[in-house]
Amino acid sequence: PIISPRDSSHIFAYRQGRGITVEEFALDVSKVAGRIRLYAYHLNECEDRYYFLVLFVAALLKESISLLPPSKMEVDIKLIIDHYPHTDRINDAMVREAIEYGQVDKGCAEYLLCKRVSYDRMVAVLFTSGTSGQSKPNVKLWGSLVDSAQRVGHRFNLRSDHTIVATVPPQHMYGFETSIIYPLVCGVSLHAGRPFYPEDIRIALEQVKDTPVLITTPMHLDASVGMRPPVRKVDFIVSATAPLRRETAKKAEALFGAPVFEIYGCSEAGVVATHRTVQEEDWGLLSGYEITCAEEGAYLRTPADIGKTKLPDVIEKTGHARFRLIGRDKDVIKVGGKRSSLRALKEKWLCVPGVTDAAVYMPPYEMGRRQRLVAVLVAPGMDSKQLKKEYRHLVDEVFVPGKIEIIETLPYNDVGKLPLSALLAITG
Repeated sequence: PIISPRDSSHIFAYRQGRGITVEEFALDVSKVAGRIRLYAYHLNECEDRYYFLVLFVAALLKESISLLPPSKMEVDIKLIIDHYPHTDRINDAMVREAIEYGQVDKGCAEYLLCKRVSYDRMVAVLFTSGTSGQSKPNVKLWGSLVDSAQRVGHRFNLRSDHTIVATVPPQHMYGFETSIIYPLVCGVSLHAGRPFYPEDIRIALEQVKDTPVLITTPMHLDASVGMRPPVRKVDFIVSATAPLRRETAKKAEALFGAPVFEIYGCSEAGVVATHRTVQEEDWGLLSGYEITCAEEGAYLRTPADIGKTKLPDVIEKTGHARFRLIGRDKDVIKVGGKRSSLRALKEKWLCVPGVTDAAVYMPPYEMGRRQRLVAVLVAPGMDSKQLKKEYRHLVDEVFVPGKIEIIETLPYNDVGKLPLSALLAITG
C-alpha cells in the first residue's frame, strides 16, 4: 500500500507548528492529483518536505514518475529535461495553490488509504550528486523502496510516536528514503521543514510533539555540537553522506542525549548497513542483505532485487553480514607504487595543528602533465609551507600534495558533500 495502515486521525506531519492528520494529508493529495497536470515524468522541485510528499503520492495515484534533481542549479535541471522531454517542473508554489484552491475529492482520499502499487513499478529516478564526476540516473522501484524501509524500520525500531526531523533535502537518496518513504511505510510522522543552522534544528525539535528522530549529516552535527544545552532530547540520530568523526559523534550523543548511528548506502542501492559510530568500526548489513567481494569490487544482493548491484566502495568482509569500509572505489589511489585513500589522507590533515577542515583530491589526467595530489584546507592564519612541513611527519613523501590551497570554508553542497567540480573551481 502507499500508506501503511494507521488511524486517519494520526498526526502524519508537522508543518509550521501545526499537526496534519492522515485524513487531511489524503485530502491534500486528492486536491493536487485533481488540479495539477502530470505527464509521464515530472520534476519534483518542492523544498517544503510536506509539499514534496503530497506531490510524490499524487504522482503515484496518476502513475507519473518523479524525477529528483541532484541540485537546484539550472545546468543540472536542464540536463535532466533534455533526457526526459515533455517533463513538468513542479514547485512549492504550484502545490500550495492546488491545496488552497483545489476541489476536495473524498472518494479519492478514501481510495488513497487503501490504494496498492505494484511491486515492480518504477516510481522515481534519482540522480547522483556528481561528487566525483558526472551525475547518473538511478531508477527506483516501489517494491525495493518499501522493502528497504521496512528493514531499516526494524533495525532502528521506528514507531508511530516517532517524528522525522531531517536536515537533508528530499531530492537526495538519503533524504528521500528517510523523510519521504519512511513516513509512508513505517508509520512515523515527519517535520515538513528543513532546518539548516543549529538554531533551526533546535526550533524544529521543539515544534514536534512526539519523540523526534534527527536525520542529518556530519556537516550539520559538526556545527550543532557547539549549541548550548539544554537541547530537546531525541530518541536517536542518523548521519550519512560523508564519514562521521568519532569525536563529533561523542559530542553529539552528549548534547542530544541519544545514540548516533551512521548509515552506509549509495544512490544505486539505498541504505545498505548501519553502525553506532562511537562503538563500532565495522558495519552491520540490513537483514537479508549479502555482500560478495571480487577482484573488480564488491557486489550487493538484496531480497528485493533480482540481480547484484556493484557498490562504489572498497569493502573488506569481517564476518557474517559484517564488513569494514576501506574507502570509495575512486577514493583509493596509487602514487609511486604505494596505495592510500583520499579519506585517510584527509584524516591525516585534520591531525595537523591549525587545520580545522580539509579535502584532498587527484586532479583529472591531462596529457603530458604529471598528476599531483591537491589539498584544500581550512586553516585560518596558517602558512602553506609550514603546514606541508608538519604533514610530512604523518604520511609517506609520495602523498604530500603538490599544491595547497587555504580557504575560509569548504564548498559543501546542501547534503554535506564536496563536488569535485567545486574543488576544481577553487584550485584551477
